[in-house]
Amino acid sequence: MGAPPAPELHPSGLTIHPWLQDEALLDAVRADGRARWTLRPCDATAIVLGRGSKPEVELRLEAALADGVPVFRRRGGGCAVLLDPGNLIASAALPLPGIGGSKAA
Repeated sequence: MGAPPAPELHPSGLTIHPWLQDEALLDAVRADGRARWTLRPCDATAIVLGRGSKPEVELRLEAALADGVPVFRRRGGGCAVLLDPGNLIASAALPLPGIGGSKAA
């Protein structure tokens, strides 16, 4: 899918970093076309936004900035999630026809 996106700067001053935790999983599925999943513990507090999430709608921006909680954006959709130590992160990747140039999923 190419290089990961660069961090984005929200008008509030919040930096949104790309979520790279699933890149190895996605690369493996692209390589052989087999579905895979991972389950791993979370070791730090973070906010992860979906591809189309709007921080000004889904977050309390002032609190996120004041608390210094890192904010990431994943390539997949969905709403914002708060991760903290003790959470388990489950990720699944499925080989769908047309991925890479897909028009729908």
